[in-house]
Amino acid sequence: MNSFLSTLGLARRAGKLLLGLKSIESYRKPVALILYAQDASPRVKRVLGERTDPCITLPLTKEQLGRSVGCSKAAVIAVIDAGFAGILRKKLELQEENE
Repeated sequence: MNSFLSTLGLARRAGKLLLGLKSIESYRKPVALILYAQDASPRVKRVLGERTDPCITLPLTKEQLGRSVGCSKAAVIAVIDAGFAGILRKKLELQEENE
């Protein structure tokens, strides 16, 4: 999971992430991937469930997800770059295979 979190931090520094419900809602273009913390509220998932963007619920808390991108908490993050989204998906798949 460390490799995944490092890549997520890199995507943040590259300006390829949207953090939080409001920023994702206001972004009118499709995003490459939406990442939810495991303890994201049902309201957040319901509001963003209307979008057709691919999404993944991570085995991370809001605090863990937030810390990986330099915030105190993050219930939801959108990756707006397809390249970063592909790398993140592959890292998650490798993580699941190794468990």
